[in-house]
Amino acid sequence: MQLFLDKLNDPNLEPKPAAKDAYHTSLSHFHPWSVRTAVSVAFYTLPYRKNFLKHLGMDPAQPDLFVDFVTTTTRIRDILNVYYDANNWQTLP
Repeated sequence: MQLFLDKLNDPNLEPKPAAKDAYHTSLSHFHPWSVRTAVSVAFYTLPYRKNFLKHLGMDPAQPDLFVDFVTTTTRIRDILNVYYDANNWQTLP
């Protein structure tokens, strides 16, 4: 998810290519052909950037808000990872 959000920091990149690239960079190597195919089909359901931002409650005319959103979610993820590591929750099934 973080790769996807990082790629969307580029205001010229639409969600579909961002998601495709993030998936192929990270998870596709672990999935069988059937899952990769289903995920590829799912990419076609992603909205255009303008609508994606609206669904997140952001104004597409203010791209700096998305950068702030990614920065905040990154901080939250980092804090949670420290907490999970401290409690050995990273290895849960």
